[in-house]
Amino acid sequence: MFGQWVRRKLGKNAENSILPLDLTAPEMIEDFASLATTELAQMSVCPLTNGGQLMLDPQDLKAAFSQKNYSNQPSRFSALAPHNSSKYVAAQVAANIPPFLDAPRHTVVRKWLSKAIFANLTDFRSKIPQAAQLYVSDLPRDEPLLLVETVARGFAIQTICDFVGVELEQADLKRYTAAMFKLFAPIHDAEEFARTNHALAASREALRAQLVQASDQKTSLFSTMNQFADLLEGLSLTEDEKQLMFCDNALLVLADGVENVEAAIGEVLLKWAEAPENERTEITESFVRDAIHSATPGQTIARIATNDMHLAGVKCPAGSPVFLSLASANARSTDAIDFSFGLGRHRCIGEGLAISVILACCQEIAKHTKRIDTSNLRFEPVFGHRWMRDTTIELANAQGSKESVKQ
Repeated sequence: MFGQWVRRKLGKNAENSILPLDLTAPEMIEDFASLATTELAQMSVCPLTNGGQLMLDPQDLKAAFSQKNYSNQPSRFSALAPHNSSKYVAAQVAANIPPFLDAPRHTVVRKWLSKAIFANLTDFRSKIPQAAQLYVSDLPRDEPLLLVETVARGFAIQTICDFVGVELEQADLKRYTAAMFKLFAPIHDAEEFARTNHALAASREALRAQLVQASDQKTSLFSTMNQFADLLEGLSLTEDEKQLMFCDNALLVLADGVENVEAAIGEVLLKWAEAPENERTEITESFVRDAIHSATPGQTIARIATNDMHLAGVKCPAGSPVFLSLASANARSTDAIDFSFGLGRHRCIGEGLAISVILACCQEIAKHTKRIDTSNLRFEPVFGHRWMRDTTIELANAQGSKESVKQ
């Protein structure tokens, strides 16, 4: 059925060119990696319904991560462009976080954020396995639970909030992180963009309220951000601008550390459960990375063409978005390169934290898992991401009997 749906979507138009793909379609999200090696196998780029081109070839992606004819900074036509900072909070946030910055600002902010994350992770990493053990031991065994939406999400939120040094209600945090991810997709709906700005403004207010207190903690991202704040001196920030820089980058870590991590926990456990119970392998870091490689939660990275160009014969005007398909590159790559976390200067700064959280959580849940049921599996229609929902898990209680835990 999926193959038939794909073939309909890949029908030819009057010019005998491929029809644009909708990356928010659940059927497309479900198994884009397979699609990239079959129906799209001979293509290097593909148009998208939201606008822009999707780059599919791993060698092209590898080059695009470093070539100067691609930019991180939104084009002047985008609502996120720097000249819109006085109009939109979303543009202000984009101007503060590495995914939307070019050198020299990108270099300064990335170096500062990298040092802050790594300094905090050094001590924090050793605490994650025990936190996972305590978290899973407290999960109820006698009532329905969702694998991703409850179990994985609860641990991801608890751990990443501890790492940053904040306490937020889950509903509020999810609203803030969802708004952050809206920045990574084409923006066309005015009302949705207004909601995104409102949520980002609320996130700044909530995070700033906890900034001073968290900065005094010995182990928190806010504390190490402040510790390395001298690295930001070249940006000539006011005190207010510096606090917003802290808050916006903290939200970036929270968003990636909650949304993609909870999805990855689900994907890793599904891969682990594919084998018969008596043949299941140990969940190691290598196993986690392999699972993420084959079912990448964050499936695209956006870049902007800085000049008019042609991609595989397709005209790509300056200022238009080019989305790098990490899922396609991973599926097609014939070498050892893993595109799941990006490459080089565009590699995810929080990769080490994410892997540590996913590994500890999956190892602990696996000890108590009887069965995982994917009969109701679906994927949230989010542009460029593979976030699974509605999976059923059965856990063993402390006495060794089994209780059904259903999403």
